[in-house]
Amino acid sequence: MTWTWTAQSIKRLISQEGVIGRVAALYVAAGYSVDLNVETPSGTVSFIAKKKGEKLAIDVYCNIKDVTEENMKKLTEKAKQVDAKPVLVIYGSIRVPREVFDLAKKLGIKLKRVRPYKRIKPH
Repeated sequence: MTWTWTAQSIKRLISQEGVIGRVAALYVAAGYSVDLNVETPSGTVSFIAKKKGEKLAIDVYCNIKDVTEENMKKLTEKAKQVDAKPVLVIYGSIRVPREVFDLAKKLGIKLKRVRPYKRIKPH
């Protein structure tokens, strides 16, 4: 079986990079190019995704308790420093409180939720 470059990079991201890799693999599958763990003067961004002139600064959280107002403000700072739009991804089957949605809207952050997939065994 021959693998395309995209399929190989998705497989590597999922197997080697953990949760951030799983989320980044979704962006690669959607046609974005991805740079992991990008350093900015304000801190590290989980990854930067680029596609057709669009640039996204994406932070990934697995625990909703880690999503604080301070972290969201830091994300907007980091996104400005790399000239990108801020995106906050919450990974897991977690209910997101209304306050988080309202704060994200106020700060101009796009909020996304990614649920883990379950593999279905063939019969």
